[in-house]
Parts: sequence; C-alpha cells; structure tokens
Amino acid sequence: MRSIPSKIQNLAVHQDFAVLPKTFRTYLPYLTLLLWVMPIVLLRYPQQSLMAHDEGIYATQARAILQTGNWLAPQWGGAYSFDRTIGIQWLIAVCYLLFGVNEGSARLPSAIALLISTILVYQIGTRLLNARIAWIAAAVFSVIPLVVQYGRLATQDAALMGVEVVAIWALLNAETIAPWGLLAGSMFGIGFMIKGFMIIPAAIALLPYLWQRKQHWKNRWLYVGFGLGLLIPIAWLTLSTMKYGSDPINQLFGKLFHLKGQTYQGAGTFYYFWNIPANGFPWVFFALGGLWLVITHAAIRSFVKAKSLLIGFPIILFIELTIFGTKTHYYPIQLMPFVGWFAAIALHHLARLYLE
Repeated sequence: MRSIPSKIQNLAVHQDFAVLPKTFRTYLPYLTLLLWVMPIVLLRYPQQSLMAHDEGIYATQARAILQTGNWLAPQWGGAYSFDRTIGIQWLIAVCYLLFGVNEGSARLPSAIALLISTILVYQIGTRLLNARIAWIAAAVFSVIPLVVQYGRLATQDAALMGVEVVAIWALLNAETIAPWGLLAGSMFGIGFMIKGFMIIPAAIALLPYLWQRKQHWKNRWLYVGFGLGLLIPIAWLTLSTMKYGSDPINQLFGKLFHLKGQTYQGAGTFYYFWNIPANGFPWVFFALGGLWLVITHAAIRSFVKAKSLLIGFPIILFIELTIFGTKTHYYPIQLMPFVGWFAAIALHHLARLYLE
C-alpha cells in the first residue's frame, strides 16, 4: 500500500463519522449539503435585474396575475397568450404575495427547486448507490454550471427538473411503500403545468425502469396520483376555454408544433454532443467515465441498483432531445442529476485507486 498522509489515514478510519452522535450523523449529510447549496442559489447582488427574455416574461405575467386577479390567462402587453402553461407564473405570483414584487421573489421558485433537487439527488443516490457516493453526487450536481445558472433564474427549467426528481424519488419509495405512487403519479400533471408538453419526454424515459419494475403497473396509487395530477391542467384548460373559447387549446398545441419544426439559432443534429459538455464542464466528462465504469466494471456494476433507471432514463431522454426539432442549451438540465450520480461514481473510484 502506498504511503498515505496521516490526515488521509484518519479520514479513512473515521470516514463514516462513527464518533458522532447517531442523530447528528443522520442529519449531517443534509446539513452540509444545505450549507453548500444555499449560498450558491440565494446570495446575489440585490440590484441584479431580470434577464431577457424568459425571466421578464414570467415575472411580468406573474405580476399581472396579482394586478388583474386573473389566474387563468398568461398575460403579456395587455393581452393574453396561451402559448405556454401557467404553473411557474402561479409559483412566482405566490412568492410575490409572500415576499413582495421583486427580482428575488421571482427567482425564489427556481432556488427552492434546486435546493429540493439537491437533497433528493442525495436521497436517490443512497438507494441506487451508497451514502458516500450519493453525497458526492449531490455536491457535484449543485455546482454544474447549467444547474447553478437556472437555479438562479425565474424560468420554468429548474422547476421542471425538480418535478422529475421528485417523481423518481417517489417511484423508488413506492417499490416498498405503495402509497408513494400517489406523489409519483401526480408529478405528470404538475410537470405539465410547469412546462407543458416537455414533461412527456421525461415520462417516456422512465419506461425502461417501469418495464423492469412491473409492480408499479399494479400500484393503484400511481394511477390515482396520475388522475389527480391531471385534474389541475384539465381544470385550467376547461375554465380557460369557457372564458376565452378555443384559443387556449389552439395556442398551446400550436406552440408544440411550432417548436417541433424549428431549430434554435441553427442548432443541428449534433448540437447536444458539444453543448451538454460545454454547459456541464468538467462534470460531464467525469460522468461519462462513471457511465463507462457502471457498464464495464463488474464490482461497480454489482452494487448499482435500478440500472434501467440510472442508465436508461438519461440515454432515452438524450435521444428524444436530439430528435426534437427545437434545441436549446437549457433543455438538458433534466439530465444533470444523472451527471451528478455518474460523476460521483467516477470520482469515488478515482479516490479508491489513490488510497489503495
């Protein structure tokens, strides 16, 4: 064995914090992650203005909700527009009610979504990997450049990612406690309210895992949750069409077909092959190493659970995003929790190689 500095030896001996009280050990990972993440998302220059275009749109539409009392129609420039759903505007409007109309309130839903996602990346990691790798994964996930950027912006994207992480966490819990399926199922409707049809690719990406874990198909709680979640967009669209005619349906589906057929600033087929590494640097490269280890390293592959989820979800979602006509740098934020898990596997393996 190589000569290891005494501090590293001590860390190896006490790496599980066995000398600490049990209650403190239980909450220590969460406390350290919150202390790590909260400054990243909450500390900002107080006079930082909203960015064009999306931040200004959602913040203005949320303010219009409070000014007019109209919680149905996304309003812009004195007119209504149903080219997008209204979930993030509702969340921002609630923050305005609680904390006043300002930039910090507009960005608070995204910050909360990032905090919740970080904690759940750790929780999911403890089920799929182990507690040590899970903590590394959550710490890495929270500093991926794309995650940090959109965790600080008043847009839909961090909230959508948070909805998907909650759904995955609830599904894993539902493997042993069926009523968790209620929460998992409801996330589809909530995700639709946040970012419309973009929730569908994530649902499709779950199919390999759901195919392997066939008990979910027999979980009535999952169907009840799915139905309850869908009641929200169904009620919103029903009330909107009663008031505005067919415009809500026409504009919402029209935006879908518009996005399907266009590209963003000339982005081609291979856009994500360079854009994801650029916006996830350097962690995407560690993640590719972690994915390779899971596939080829027998010892690592043996302790990784639910490989159909850990491997299947990001591969299928990546293919879907690549095929979809519109390509933007923020759509892949949905892949970043997986970048965190795979990067943590690679980093943990490198650390073990060094200590041996």
